[in-house]
Amino acid sequence: MNLAHPRTLLFFAPVAAVLLTAAPALASVDLYAGPPITIAKGPLADCSTKAKAALDSALTGAVEIGTGTGMWVAKDAPDPKTKASAAVHCFPTDEGYIVSFTCAVQTAAGGETATDLCTKISKAFGTP
Repeated sequence: MNLAHPRTLLFFAPVAAVLLTAAPALASVDLYAGPPITIAKGPLADCSTKAKAALDSALTGAVEIGTGTGMWVAKDAPDPKTKASAAVHCFPTDEGYIVSFTCAVQTAAGGETATDLCTKISKAFGTP
């Protein structure tokens, strides 16, 4: 893997943002980076629209990191006992796009995991 490749850099930037937005506490931090999903046909704008809606369905304040980048982040779960953040990455392909989901959850025992959060966001996005 070429770490200087733009897609690699675009992937790691939101991951770093997700990690940096988790507030420090004595609870554990759970991190999940889902596999990329290829959508064969569809404009990148559709991915961005779905990304914002999916993030807002589970967290609050979804924003794109730079206009037109397809890199969306959100944080702060509705549950006050849980601190969470997530990123949805939209990368263009020839006729479609690739989407991936990254989640970080800081919670006490028995709370929602990062896998649970990413699954919720992925389903809201409409991935198979």
